[in-house]
Amino acid sequence: MLLCRSNLTSKIGAVNSADLRGPARNARWHTDGPAACLDDEEHMFHPTPSKPSPEPCLQRLKNETRARHGALESRSVLLDPALSRERYLDCLCRFYGYYAPLELRLRGSPGWAEAGFAYAARYKSALLAQDLLALGLLPARLHGLPSCSALPTVETTAQLFGCLYVLEGATLGGQIITRHLQASLGLTPESGAAFFAGYGAQTGSRWKEFGAHLTAFALQSGAGDAIVASANSTFETLDHWLYPERITAQWVPAPLQATYPVPSPDSPRHAAASSP
Repeated sequence: MLLCRSNLTSKIGAVNSADLRGPARNARWHTDGPAACLDDEEHMFHPTPSKPSPEPCLQRLKNETRARHGALESRSVLLDPALSRERYLDCLCRFYGYYAPLELRLRGSPGWAEAGFAYAARYKSALLAQDLLALGLLPARLHGLPSCSALPTVETTAQLFGCLYVLEGATLGGQIITRHLQASLGLTPESGAAFFAGYGAQTGSRWKEFGAHLTAFALQSGAGDAIVASANSTFETLDHWLYPERITAQWVPAPLQATYPVPSPDSPRHAAASSP
């Protein structure tokens, strides 16, 4: 701050040497106008450093989950130009085995109501079931699919938001996968690609809505560390479930489509399952 020389001179005349040794030493002197000519000495020459603003929680999540997120994406075959219908069905079966039990836990949590967040409008396992049936999986086979038990812990509201960051974030990448499925396999949301289509044209706005709730909760609760830890746990458990051969190299599971074959549209079993 600049010192106003003329005003400073007149003010100093009113201050004796005793004042300079006493508490008045740090007194504030001001001009008659709105600008201060001499500020607090301690403030002028020893300013208190301002604390850096905390990193927004969404940015923290992006930065601190990048490694696990990238590893999971690198193993995906969903954008493979040679993706077959059978391999795609295998992927959906595995996703269903993770999402269905996890969503049962998420649905039953009181944390959503406490945070004022409408999670019920964001269930995904029903879309996976819709796709599997559209691709020819029989209902009895659907209910008998393997189910993941090593799920992330979702007991606190912070853990809920961290977990949902992963599930909701997947809807963004799902838009790219949806276009690939239509181009390579001729699938639409009505014929087997509803899960990856997600919210369709509303995907961007739904993501922003979720991000706003997560950010507000993180600021209010100060639970950023717990949210990030939960997101990483979700990425990790999903990776372990989708690609167990990476964890135990000695045991490579048979493709799920070998256990749950896809009947052709003309087969009697498919016709019977499709009839009311």
